[in-house]
Amino acid sequence: MDLDRSQLLLNLESGPVPEAPIDDELSLRSFLRFAVWSRVLAARCILRWTGMPTCSATARLAAASAFYQMLGLHFEDVVSTLAAWTCWAEDRSLALATVIAHVNLRRGGTPPGSMAEFRSQSAHLIGKSKPVSVDPKWFISQLRACSETELLRLFGICPATFRRYSAPGAAAGLMMILADHAIGYLTPIHNKLKHGPQVVIMTVADAASKRGLTPEIEIPGDRVRLLFEGARTQSIAGEPTDVRIAPFLLHEPHFLMKMFVAVVVPVATVAYGLGQALYEDVFQREVSRSLDPAVQEVFEEVDGGGWCRP
Repeated sequence: MDLDRSQLLLNLESGPVPEAPIDDELSLRSFLRFAVWSRVLAARCILRWTGMPTCSATARLAAASAFYQMLGLHFEDVVSTLAAWTCWAEDRSLALATVIAHVNLRRGGTPPGSMAEFRSQSAHLIGKSKPVSVDPKWFISQLRACSETELLRLFGICPATFRRYSAPGAAAGLMMILADHAIGYLTPIHNKLKHGPQVVIMTVADAASKRGLTPEIEIPGDRVRLLFEGARTQSIAGEPTDVRIAPFLLHEPHFLMKMFVAVVVPVATVAYGLGQALYEDVFQREVSRSLDPAVQEVFEEVDGGGWCRP
């Protein structure tokens, strides 16, 4: 293996004994140490970049796009993890890492019916090494319909254990955030930035002028505009009054920081509390409560968005 390749990919040679599969304890502990915070820390780096005086106009647009992508990835991570936990609660004999690998978020499709049917069918499919497609909109709506106690039991978490790690109502609050924000970012914004990207750079004034409009408020500067329908700037042909117009992304640092404080950090915080409680209930011992210094800095800067700190 040449040096450049070895720096990108470190392969281990076959040893005298086969390596054991990743166990559930390591999988969940790695989620708590790294996976739940990875998008938060990446988004924080992006925000710091946008605040630099040397950040050019184009770099600021690129940073904003990267922030929205990170937001979409953050939601994908959390929703797919919650879906995996519901399946794992149905059958603990399945390896957690295998369950997570087989859960795929896919918008649309035929809902499985009830959450109980989803858990049973999914565990059966994963046991046969088959993928499980989860409609995030359906899944989140099912979770929102649950009381907090019912919600925790879906994940295999004892409510009393969860209360040692998170504030009362935190799990239900997480579902509210996911319902209000996740569906919009999971598909249209995240995917249009990821594939292509399917965007143009133009001003709001130019777009308004092309529609024969004069904006009441002047919004200066170039912006990233998502193309939801290819070259067409509305969701359906013609020009009816009720139509989804290809939107512009807000890239102002203060707005991105508001999203970070009100959405990104709380989602990770509650998911972390759920993971801690799940770890204790499954393995009958507490996981370390110490946070990485970089995560500690996030909470010192934003105070957890008003949410209970882990």
